[in-house]
Amino acid sequence: MVSVVVVLMLFRIQVMGGSPPKMPEVNNPVSYSNDTMTRVLTHQYIWSWDFSLLVFPNKLSCDYQYSAIPFVTSFLDSRNLETLLMWSCLGAALFGLTRMFQTETVMGLALLILPFLPASNMFFYVGFVIAERVLYLPSMGICVLISVVFHAIASQRPNLRPLILSGFVVYCAWQVQRTLRRNLDWENGLRLFQSSFEALPTNEYLLWGKAQHMSIDDPEREKILWKSLDINPIFDKSYLNLAETYRHRKNFEKAVEIATKGVTLPHVMLQLWTQMMNILGDIWFQQGQHDLVDNVCKHVLQRDPVNVQALMNRANVRWSRNDVSAAERDYLEVLRLDPTHSGAHNNLGVVYQQQNRFQESLDMYRKGEKLPGSTSDPAFWNSYGALLCKLQRFEDAISVYQKALAIDPVHKEAAYGLSW
Repeated sequence: MVSVVVVLMLFRIQVMGGSPPKMPEVNNPVSYSNDTMTRVLTHQYIWSWDFSLLVFPNKLSCDYQYSAIPFVTSFLDSRNLETLLMWSCLGAALFGLTRMFQTETVMGLALLILPFLPASNMFFYVGFVIAERVLYLPSMGICVLISVVFHAIASQRPNLRPLILSGFVVYCAWQVQRTLRRNLDWENGLRLFQSSFEALPTNEYLLWGKAQHMSIDDPEREKILWKSLDINPIFDKSYLNLAETYRHRKNFEKAVEIATKGVTLPHVMLQLWTQMMNILGDIWFQQGQHDLVDNVCKHVLQRDPVNVQALMNRANVRWSRNDVSAAERDYLEVLRLDPTHSGAHNNLGVVYQQQNRFQESLDMYRKGEKLPGSTSDPAFWNSYGALLCKLQRFEDAISVYQKALAIDPVHKEAAYGLSW
């Protein structure tokens, strides 16, 4: 077994190119600590947590990244007692049980420890804090060791056999009912993240996950996102969601404030940074601040040249400045990157109308009306209806205007077009 583990570790090192794996800090925060004592104590505490999941799985979570496990920075931290308990149990198994059941105990310890070594952070850092998937083989080892312990006690104290058997049955029954209850937590995301946060109340990611499964109109969602920032003031995901929430509520001032803070956070993920920058671009375009939008698009496209939303925002600015040819190029680029973008179909159709390229405009709307996004966009159907009126296809225009009003009964332009 030792040789198999060595071969697997060498294979993994070869796959990684002989260098440590590159991973975001949030996946294994303690590996980025500059303090050796903190890394050693915290990793050993994490091992004790893994050990407890095998013996007494009390605290269960769907995710253990970010600040799920606070660092152990001192020998005075009470959590070191859990680490000491783990080593004591392993020591007792090694020096106590091997005297009576050497083969079985060695096999149990080998199954428990050796498969876990590649994920222990001892030889190289891994991309997770705790992962139940690395405990499958070690769980076989713990089963062997527990059976050896029970057998040892029963052999030395035969009168305790009924008590041991009763305790084992009670423990199994308790775990069965906990499994049934835990299964209910997986019925929906909201319940799953709530139960996980109750197990790990220092994890901002679990609060954020709970918020993702709530309606954006739910006031409780906003409170939960702010609570996640109380735990971690530089948690970029919550900044993005708060900016989206305030934009949805038309509180543009607050949305701009949150997004502006979010894009200046240290180590913000590129995807989240671009999304917050585009929120700023969307709001400033609605407010007519085209120079600011231009600046946003410039910065986003420098870091992400194929960012569809930034291209769309830049096209809208160019169109509003009557730079029609440049706007057309950007809209075409958007459709090249995302052929299902209904907004680009709509705006490009209008651009073609302004240039009296009616057939190209009609072709664009015919493509666009088959897209899922168009069915919920009254602006698309209104522009389509205006084109049909110019082509004197009034019966078709009436049908299209009615689709716009079915989505938004108070859409003024569609109502006017229909009455005209």
